[in-house]
Amino acid sequence: MKAIIKCFTILLLAFTCVQAQDYPRTVTDFSGRAITFEQRPERVVLDTNRYALDELLLLGIAPIGYQISASEELAPWTREAIAELGIELENFNGQPYPTPPNFERLAAMQPDLIIMLDYLGGQPEELEHFKLYEQIAPVFIVKYTDLDGSRIRMLAEVFAVEDKLTEIEARDAELFAQVTPPPPGVELALGFGYKDASGVASQVYNGGSSELIVLERAGFTIKDYGRPEGERDFNVSEENLTMLEADMLWNVAPYPGDSSAKDFESSVIVQNLEVVKEGRYRSLNSDQSQAILFWTPLATPFLIETLNELVANYDFEE
Repeated sequence: MKAIIKCFTILLLAFTCVQAQDYPRTVTDFSGRAITFEQRPERVVLDTNRYALDELLLLGIAPIGYQISASEELAPWTREAIAELGIELENFNGQPYPTPPNFERLAAMQPDLIIMLDYLGGQPEELEHFKLYEQIAPVFIVKYTDLDGSRIRMLAEVFAVEDKLTEIEARDAELFAQVTPPPPGVELALGFGYKDASGVASQVYNGGSSELIVLERAGFTIKDYGRPEGERDFNVSEENLTMLEADMLWNVAPYPGDSSAKDFESSVIVQNLEVVKEGRYRSLNSDQSQAILFWTPLATPFLIETLNELVANYDFEE
């Protein structure tokens, strides 16, 4: 037993030495601020940032809290990762959402780092709550839309786990290689519907949008409506839903309990689309939709399984 304890002590000391060698380190966040970390942050919280939450969990980092609406649900892969790490996350969201965060609760958590999501691409001072957060703990800003993997690379650098990131990237490359995409030339349209005062409307996703880059990586051809660069989706009235005519049509409704799928399908125009009448329409559940629209590397295994399952149900020989 003494030998085991001695061995464990040596390993622990070695790990501590490695950590000590990694710090201090300076990392530039998305806003361009150079943040110096004297040691590895241990009490990390996230501001409305399910993307960074997924990526921290995948990197093996256990945050202590986050802010998210009580009406939102964490994706199954996020819940599974939290369970595997054996942690509990405290939600410092003010209720009802979108009231300001509960700053007293946040301060009581004694964080040593707050990771904040930048939706705007502006200066830190323009971000809501930034100045209040800075009074509680250092703030590290990451970007919302991440097409090139820079967000998770920043996080890996902050926590000195670049080797882990290399493993994740290799795993993702292997998993995406397992996708069986539709044949070349088969075009996929995506949208989801809702009812407004005028009846059924819809959001249509445009080829090249940030939310669909993961599908393009998997070999899918997304219908492009010639919208301005960077425009991820746009609203259309019911009479214009004919633009969704394609080889495949997926209804992506990412929020649990949302009735948008039924609203969309109730449209006579949707029902009369050839892609629907010929059985090439699929209504995705909220988990499947989130894996596509809110993809993170943590979701990759579920995403690949979903895509192969969906494509397998099509007969492209017809």
